Amino acid sequence: LLLAVGLAHQLGRFIDRRPEWALRVIRRGAPLMAALVVVLGAESTLHRRLTEGRRMRALPVRTTKTPNVLLLIIDTARWSDFSFADSIKETTPHLMSRVPEGTLFQRAFSAAPWTLPSHSSMFTGRWPYQVSADWLVPLDGTFPTLAEVLASRGFATGGFVANLGYCGHEHGLSRGFIHYRDFTTDPGEFIESSSMGSRLEKSIFVRNLIGKYDLMTRKDAHRVNHELLSWLDEIGDRPFFAFANFFDAHEPYKAPPPYATRFGPIDALRPNLLVFGPRAAARAQKSTMPPEEIQAERNAYLGALSYVDAEIGALLGELDHRGILDRTLVIVTADHGEQFGEHQKFEHGNSLYPQVLHVPLLLRYPGVVPANHRVNVPVSLRDLAATILDVVGEGTAHPIPGRSLAPLWNQGVPPATRAPRALFADFKQEDGLPMRAIISEGREFIVGPGNREELYNLDEDPFALHDLIGTPEGQAMILVMRSRVDSLRNADGGTKP
Repeated sequence: LLLAVGLAHQLGRFIDRRPEWALRVIRRGAPLMAALVVVLGAESTLHRRLTEGRRMRALPVRTTKTPNVLLLIIDTARWSDFSFADSIKETTPHLMSRVPEGTLFQRAFSAAPWTLPSHSSMFTGRWPYQVSADWLVPLDGTFPTLAEVLASRGFATGGFVANLGYCGHEHGLSRGFIHYRDFTTDPGEFIESSSMGSRLEKSIFVRNLIGKYDLMTRKDAHRVNHELLSWLDEIGDRPFFAFANFFDAHEPYKAPPPYATRFGPIDALRPNLLVFGPRAAARAQKSTMPPEEIQAERNAYLGALSYVDAEIGALLGELDHRGILDRTLVIVTADHGEQFGEHQKFEHGNSLYPQVLHVPLLLRYPGVVPANHRVNVPVSLRDLAATILDVVGEGTAHPIPGRSLAPLWNQGVPPATRAPRALFADFKQEDGLPMRAIISEGREFIVGPGNREELYNLDEDPFALHDLIGTPEGQAMILVMRSRVDSLRNADGGTKP
C-alpha cells in the first residue's frame, strides 16, 4: 500500500508538470488498453477451449457400451436431516422421490469431517491419513484419481464446484478433469482475489455498511447446474464422468426465498459474521448462543438443504428429459455433516462424531443398481471410486484401492463378500493435533488429542450421546477397537510417513 501511494504521488507530480502531454497519452492509450484487456480475455478463453478440445480428441475410443457417471456431492449435509432418514421432515422431497428408483445406503460414513480430505478420499480410494490433503496443503499427485482413470478409459470428464475455498484448481481435486469450472469472473471474485480485498470483504464494519452477509464468492446450485448442462451440450455422445459440488447448505446458510424460512423463523439469527473471522473464535462465540438462535441456524440450514434438493431434482429431471438419466450411474452423497451444539460442538472439521460423519448415499442406475432397495450395513465413502469403476465395467483393472459396494446390493454373491467391514476416519485439527475413529460391529471408537478415548454403540445410540468408556461393555471392547485402528492404518499401502 505504501509503495502504491508513493508511486501514485510521484506519477501525479510528473503529470502535473506536463498536463497536455498526459492528456494526449490518456486519450490515445485508453482505447488501446481497453482493446488489450478484451484481447487477453478472449485469448484466455480461446486457449482453454482449444486445450480442452485437444484433450477430448486425444481420449481413447470406448469400444464397449458403458454408462455415464454423475457424482453429486452436497457440501455439509448430514444424514439425519434428509427426508429418508426422518419422514416427518420434508427437507428433501425430490431425493426422496428417487429412493424407489435406486439403492439407499442408510449407514454411509465419510472418511473425514471436512471438505478437502473427504473429497480426496472419495477421488483416490485412500484414507485421509494416506494423502497429502490438509488445511494448508493440496492433494498432490502421489495417487491417481478417479477422474484420471476414467479419462484414460475414454470418458469425457467435467467438474463443477461451488466450494471455492477447498475445491478449486489449486487444491488438487481438478486432476484428471478435462473441463473444470471453479472460479468465476464476477465482482465478488475480483474483490476476493487480492489480499486487501479479502480483508475488507471479511470486515464486520464493511459487511454492516453494505448489508450483505453471504460469501462474496458464493456460487449457488442453480449456477452449478447450468454449467454442467452447458458442458453436456458440448461433448456429444461420448460417455462422461461429471462431478458437481453444491455449497448452499454450508454456513452461512443463505437460501433464496421461499426456502430460507421454510422450516421456521430465522429472525433470531444475528447477521452471520462469524464465518468471516478466525474459525476457532467463531465457534467459541457460537457456543454462547441461546437456544432460539441455535434453532434459527438449524432452520436456515434446513432451508438451504431443501433448496439444494430442489435444484438436484431439477437437474435429474432435465437429464431425464434429454434421455440421459437412465443411461447414467447417479450417485448423490455429502462430503460431511454439520453440528448444531451436539457435544458442545458447532459446524464441522473439529470432531469425528456421527453428526459430521454419517451422510446420505443414494445410487441409481436402472437394471444394475436394484430399485427400491436399502442397505443397512455401514459403508465408507472411501469405497465410492472402486464402486464406480466396478459398475462401469473396469473391474479390478485400475490403480485405485477400495472394495466395491456392489456386493452389498447383489444378493447373488457369496455372503462373505457382503460381510460388514470396519470403517476408518481421521483428520488433523487446525492446531495440528490428530483425531481418528473406527466404526466396527455397530460401535464407534474415537481417539482424540492426548489419546483421549470415547466409545459409542451406534446401533442403540446413533447420535453418540452416551460414552461407554467407563462401562463394563466399553472395557470389554476397548482392546479390540485399539487393535483394529492399528490394523486399518496399516492396510492399503501402510501408514503415510
